[in-house]
Amino acid sequence: MTYTLDAARGTAELGLRDDLPGGKRVWHLPTAPDPLTAEGFALEAAKALSVPPKPLQLFQPWVMSLGGLFQRQIKELGEMLYQYDRDYLFSSAAFEKAFGLAPTPYAQSIRETAASYRT
Repeated sequence: MTYTLDAARGTAELGLRDDLPGGKRVWHLPTAPDPLTAEGFALEAAKALSVPPKPLQLFQPWVMSLGGLFQRQIKELGEMLYQYDRDYLFSSAAFEKAFGLAPTPYAQSIRETAASYRT
């Protein structure tokens, strides 16, 4: 997962450059290198929101397909399941080196996001 503010900063940096280092290429926006599991993310979010963590409930793909018949958003989520049934990792090291933008650590980005909901 990429923190929204890191993605915004990275996208703005790309948009402001007339001449990109390395020419035309794919840039992975700043993303912390130590990805959390779904359970780790849920635990960090619960801590940041000062609520007790709850066990995760996983839906089988067929449940998502069934729900998608009634809710468009669920159907769209079902189409993205490939991101969750195997490792889905990439490195933003080249972007960080070229543009000098480091990703926000996951725990900090979760805390900042939680704080934004309180205001």
